[in-house]
Amino acid sequence: NKRLVNFEVLRVLSMLFIVVLHFLSHGLHLFDDQTIYFKTDNIVGLVNYIGAELILNLVNISVNIYVLITGYFLISKTNLKFDKIFLVWFQTFFYSSIIGFVFFICTDALDVFDLFRSFLPFKSNVYWFVTKYMALIALAPFVSIIATKVSKKQYQLLLCIMILLTTEIYKFPFAYNFENDMGNSLLFFITLFLIGGYIRKYDGLSFQIKEKFIFLCIYSITCIWAIIKGLSYGKNIPLIGFPYHSMTFIVSILFFYLFSQFNCSNKFCILISKVAPYTFGVYLISDNTFIRYWLWDNIVCVKEYVNSMFFIPYAIMSSVVILLV
Repeated sequence: NKRLVNFEVLRVLSMLFIVVLHFLSHGLHLFDDQTIYFKTDNIVGLVNYIGAELILNLVNISVNIYVLITGYFLISKTNLKFDKIFLVWFQTFFYSSIIGFVFFICTDALDVFDLFRSFLPFKSNVYWFVTKYMALIALAPFVSIIATKVSKKQYQLLLCIMILLTTEIYKFPFAYNFENDMGNSLLFFITLFLIGGYIRKYDGLSFQIKEKFIFLCIYSITCIWAIIKGLSYGKNIPLIGFPYHSMTFIVSILFFYLFSQFNCSNKFCILISKVAPYTFGVYLISDNTFIRYWLWDNIVCVKEYVNSMFFIPYAIMSSVVILLV
């Protein structure tokens, strides 16, 4: 049961990525009708947009990374992990109900129905990731049984089929046909689980050239594509990025594979790894339905910095502070 330091560091880094992702997505209201735009008719706004796009296309991999880690460690486990399911359920229920109750008592923002929803976080899908992740953990041993029974070639064929069904890069091939709109479907999580498991089972991926070079190429193409698409909007530009099942999918696999090869044995990495088991709470608190926009609009005040020369440093520093708190 010895923990692998490189994966523990990756978990902490992924949680920081999630906080930065929410700074950019929820802070700029990318998913509602109050979207905040970058004013690119001045150099500061243009630099902030390009910098934010570069950061977004990196931190966007965080959700995929978490599922890849799960597949990496559970692909050889064929017994149902009731303790893991209960732990995820308990943590989610604890934070959701406590936060809902506090907001109900101390503010006028919640009605009785909202309070009721906070006590049923899975049924009401308060945290979409946790809902899908719980289902994945329940199915994991049966997926693992399939992975242990098939040959390497059959496993590769299975991955090809799953990738065809769950990815979508510029409207190709079939993700939207199978309701994997943004890469947050259970079917896509199973694909990521199997890929993480394949890397563990067969000790990596077969590359003819350096993986770091491939990663930099794909990441650069992703960012350039997003920036060019964004600039086509004119003077007021929203962040573009890519869904989890698109270019982000490729970047996340490469990033995960690179980290699986790292030797994190120094004291700093070991220190960081010790807080990894506690980072899940960062997501459960900061992305709670009732806290989300209060945090980004009233505490962090993202919109006040969007066209400031301090926007990029502020995004990183405030996210680090939130993670530590």
